[in-house]
Amino acid sequence: MFVHYGRSGGSIPPINLWEQPDGIHLVRVFGNAAHESIDQRRSRALQVMKWIEDGTLDILIDRTYPLEDAARAHRDLESQDTVGKLLLLP
Repeated sequence: MFVHYGRSGGSIPPINLWEQPDGIHLVRVFGNAAHESIDQRRSRALQVMKWIEDGTLDILIDRTYPLEDAARAHRDLESQDTVGKLLLLP
């Protein structure tokens, strides 16, 4: 999956979609949330939490790590030997 978020890294060279492997996802994210107030963001976050609680949104958590093992979590993520989310716990 390739996600383009913002232009801080400069422009992206042209991509030939026909040369990409099957199943590739290209996503452009607009950072429109910057105009939202903190209350609007909290409201949206609460809605997501409600979806998780009632099962509307299913999140697969593969592994959890204590915060001091963040480097190990990064290595595991980079190894592509994980499925689902990796959580760092304080």
